This record gives sequence, C-alpha cells and structure tokens, in this order.
Amino acid sequence: MSHWIYIICVWIHILAACAWIGGSLFLAFVLIPLIKTPELEKIYPVLLQKTGKRFRILGWVSLGILIITGIIQIYFRGYSLSFMQTSLGKVLQLKLTLVAAILILTLLHDLWIGGKAVEMAKTDPNSKEAGKFRSLAKWMGRLNLIFGVFVVLLAVILVRGI
Repeated sequence: MSHWIYIICVWIHILAACAWIGGSLFLAFVLIPLIKTPELEKIYPVLLQKTGKRFRILGWVSLGILIITGIIQIYFRGYSLSFMQTSLGKVLQLKLTLVAAILILTLLHDLWIGGKAVEMAKTDPNSKEAGKFRSLAKWMGRLNLIFGVFVVLLAVILVRGI
C-alpha cells in the first residue's frame, strides 16, 4: 500500500511541476509578448494584472503541492542527514535551495514588485519608476522560471543518479 502512496505522490508532484512551469512558460513566451503588441498595448496593464492574479492561484497551489509531495517523497526515499553528505545529497541540497529562492522571489513578486509594476503601468506607464518596477518584475519572473527549470533537472539527477 505504501508503494502506491509513493507512486501517487510522485505523480501529483510531476503534475504540479507541469502546471507551475507550463504556466510560467506560457506567460513568458506567449502572453507577455502578445500583449506587448501595438494592438493590445492599451489593455496591457489590465490584462497582465488579471492574468497574474489568476495564475497566482495556480502557482501557489502548485508550489504548495510541490513542497508537500516533496517532503513525502524525501520521507519515503528514506533520506537522512548522512545522505546529505553524498553527491546525490548535495544535489538535493541545491534543489531545496533553489526551491527556497523560488518561494522568496514569488513572494516578493506577488506581494510587492508585480503589483507595483501593474499599478504604475496604469497611472504613469512612461515614468522612470514604472519602467524600473516593470523591469524588476520581468527579471524576477525570468529568474524564477530559470530556477524552476533547473529544479526539474536536479529532480531528474536525483531519480536517475549522477
């Protein structure tokens, strides 16, 4: 029975990773370039804000599921403090560090930078400060996506070995 719990946990973990990274890729490579076109320029702030709020729910639920299922997997795999001294343990440490960085960046983006960027895009889109917040929000999103892609790589290394 515990084997099936582990299998279902891994499956849910993979689905949550797909949702988070897939949504991030969609935003970065489809939605944002599309709404920056001249035809959609006027609705850019509103569309980005509404999409961001909607994705925020999926993103945080996915991250929460990833944390819970990740902890369960660590338990089922029997990783201990001595495991952390091995080469795979160091891979796990790096993965957990990147996950922590993703959580911190996401919190900063969602609670401060992203909202400020959208607010300024609505009120004074051409100001220097608005540009600064837009740029910061954009780079935080990109960095989060890059970290997420590397977390997936590290997960593959953990499962397949070095």
